[in-house]
Amino acid sequence: MKDLTLVIPTYNRPEHLARLLTYYKKVGLGAGIVVLDSSNAANVAANGALLETFGERCRHVVFPSSLPVATKLYQGLELVETPYCAFCADDDIVFPDALGKALDYLAGHPDYVCTDGIYLNFFPSNGEIQFRMEYGSGGIDAEHPGARVFQLFQRYESMFYAVFRTPDLKDVFASVKDIPTLHYQELFQAAGALLKGKSHRLPEFYAARQHCDAAEPARDKWQTFYWFADDTADFLEHYQAYRNELWQFYDRFGAQPRLEQKAFLSAMDMAHATFFSENCPPEYFHSRLQECWPNDAFKGEKELVSVFDKLKKDRAFTLEKLFYAFVKRIEFRAARYAPRIAQRGLDKQVRRLAKDGQGWRFWLPPDLWWMASVPKFQTAFREVCSYLGEAK
Repeated sequence: MKDLTLVIPTYNRPEHLARLLTYYKKVGLGAGIVVLDSSNAANVAANGALLETFGERCRHVVFPSSLPVATKLYQGLELVETPYCAFCADDDIVFPDALGKALDYLAGHPDYVCTDGIYLNFFPSNGEIQFRMEYGSGGIDAEHPGARVFQLFQRYESMFYAVFRTPDLKDVFASVKDIPTLHYQELFQAAGALLKGKSHRLPEFYAARQHCDAAEPARDKWQTFYWFADDTADFLEHYQAYRNELWQFYDRFGAQPRLEQKAFLSAMDMAHATFFSENCPPEYFHSRLQECWPNDAFKGEKELVSVFDKLKKDRAFTLEKLFYAFVKRIEFRAARYAPRIAQRGLDKQVRRLAKDGQGWRFWLPPDLWWMASVPKFQTAFREVCSYLGEAK
């Protein structure tokens, strides 16, 4: 992986950074590493002392804490000299084997702008690692750039941590750094990339993202609809600037056949409307409008029952209900039996790897029990255990 650089932004989390770099040193990661550090002076010193032990391919670059994140990422990318690069958060892990496979795929497919795989979300606590699915939908391989952006917003999943060709990611972040809001910076990073090429998702566990404290604790409204409901004019003003930035990027990098500006902007509006409207909560919108009709309380779906549904109460369905419950119970037990056996075996493997016998156990939600018997998940679990160290 000598052609790849892993770019790791960090901010006042020296323990997380040390854990990640120690893991990569242990597994012999062949890629270069650039750490973009905007921590306070004490943590910068601690990080610098750590990085001195990792050799020439691990570079420590210090930035002012006041520098906007997007500018920091852009300036960091400008320092990358390898043909390919990928971001990795200081509290996450990108699996080395999957990185290599993503790099190989991208190198052999010039019409693809990035490659990643399946993302897990994990939460370690009291000797147990809880896993959930983060991202797992397929790649986006439509031929037309506009169609690719539309597919992105049908089921949005960030591509921030994928493997990119370095020049492509530099082009994208040259525009991202000029967008004033984090919300539209993230959307541009994905949409801009797909205006340049296709994306591919490998059927491999690519990364595990730790569930931990938010980078911006004061910000608790991440979804678009909060912004739209709280300040519609401000939301639309920023959207107008963002869509114009998309047009300028497309005008510069979009492949033939090309859309004219009016058609392109219309396509972007409809694609984004698909995304913005998804999961919009009527209750929150109503709370912003309650002052307009103070005497009319909000009614949820359960309260908006049709008169037709009331006919269900007249059914004689006791036997039907009992039979249905019996079938569901059988399905539940069958789905749980094999994964529990797999879990016991995997737990024993991890305990054997732990020096003091205190290996991690894992937890999966019921809809993912089947994953315990999948060899690729078992490998990913062992890697996360190695990354976290012994269970305490």
